[in-house]
Amino acid sequence: MTIGPSRTCVLSGALEPDELKNLVAAISTDTSSTNCPEKMTATAPAPAPAPATDAAPAPAPTPQQSSSSHALVSPGAVELQDLAATLHFALKHTVFTSSDTLSGARLNTVVTWLRQAADLPTAVSGASLSSLAGTLEQHQEWSSSAFAHQVQGLKAWGFGHHAGFKACKGEGHGYACGLWQLFHSLVQATKDDLATLHTIQAVVADFFPCTSCQQHFAKASVAVGSAVPAEGAALWLWSAHNEVSKRLAPVWGRTEEEVRYPPASACPACHQGAEFDKSEVAKYLAQVYGMQNRPQVLSEDASHVIPESDDPYTWMSGGGH
Repeated sequence: MTIGPSRTCVLSGALEPDELKNLVAAISTDTSSTNCPEKMTATAPAPAPAPATDAAPAPAPTPQQSSSSHALVSPGAVELQDLAATLHFALKHTVFTSSDTLSGARLNTVVTWLRQAADLPTAVSGASLSSLAGTLEQHQEWSSSAFAHQVQGLKAWGFGHHAGFKACKGEGHGYACGLWQLFHSLVQATKDDLATLHTIQAVVADFFPCTSCQQHFAKASVAVGSAVPAEGAALWLWSAHNEVSKRLAPVWGRTEEEVRYPPASACPACHQGAEFDKSEVAKYLAQVYGMQNRPQVLSEDASHVIPESDDPYTWMSGGGH
């Protein structure tokens, strides 16, 4: 987020869901401010502090006060552009939020994640992702500047770092939405359910800057230890995602029924009254997130390119449905 003639606001730490929502609202509604919103700091010296007599900022609206509901992502086949935008966002904005260097288990997570993404059966080669993974594993530690130099020219399935979110575009979606889409795609394509679930656990733990989100997911995935859940990786992740959406429904101004996925309008056969037919859900997930033999748009859609000046964290809130 750019403020004034030459300063940029950046996150000063991990955010809780409500804090993230409030930050997005502050950025969206006060573009003329010369001060960084709460939870963000300036990269250059800030102006003199306001007098102590200034009134405190008005409290953010509660979910009950919200005038509009969280827009739901339209059901449909996953877009490569959303997956690419997710990887670019993660590599640019989340790798160094907790440390000035990348090494050890965190470096291994990035390398493994890139290799698994490269193995997706897409119409466009993921060779550049494999190449980046190979470069990263040549060193035991990376500084933020050296890492940025390596990733700046990355083309994820043909999409450069300016590619923005498409189906996941808009307030309340963005990175979280794209991350879920990428996770669902990975478990559809994997030949090793357990290894992929472990990577997903590590990505959330290390590269999703929302402490309570990390804690909730860690608790939900405690069963993913040395064995794949009985229902398989794809259905387990689908169920976990629906639980997250149900938990966030009141914050979004939605009912639990509205956020259940897939909706009956998209998959009537998936619903048996109040319950799901899991065999039909599995078929539906394979259609939506499986990429075999599906043509993809091979160039960036100019209407979904993120301008350089946009604050990246306006793309990070939301849960993915």
